[in-house]
Amino acid sequence: MNRIFLFAVAIILSANGFAQGRKDSASTENIKVVSRYRNGAVELRWYPTQVGSWRKSIQQGYSVKRMELSDEGSAAGFKELAKVIPFTPQEWNQKTNTKDDLVKAAMESIVTAAPAKGQSLLDMQNDENAMFFAYCLSTSFSADAAKGAGLIYTDNSITSGKKYVY
Repeated sequence: MNRIFLFAVAIILSANGFAQGRKDSASTENIKVVSRYRNGAVELRWYPTQVGSWRKSIQQGYSVKRMELSDEGSAAGFKELAKVIPFTPQEWNQKTNTKDDLVKAAMESIVTAAPAKGQSLLDMQNDENAMFFAYCLSTSFSADAAKGAGLIYTDNSITSGKKYVY
């Protein structure tokens, strides 16, 4: 029986790597990834774990890379499969069900609202943390919200029996 071997060592690299000071490696400390094999494809879902990396990813998106391993364990290096970015407001309306509360919460959390006049720095930070929390919850429970937020990728170009690292 042919099987796909998927290593749970999934690596999603941000467009700029989130590793400003280290040019030799990319950091995934601020991103959590889940993967699964389903219907002949590998589905990757991820989310940022910190508000700062969340804001950066909204503007820069993510680079999804894959490396194929041989049976001997050697690797050819990572190849970029896609750059995934959040939808624009028009794309949210065209490609998702904006009547769904989870989609609506994810979409609204990405839109940067101007702070209220006279709002304290602490209140602005609390508001941003609340938006980030709503974003994480809504994209965790809704594939549509994750798609619009740029937090999901399906790799349909896999070959049965091969081993991959993302």
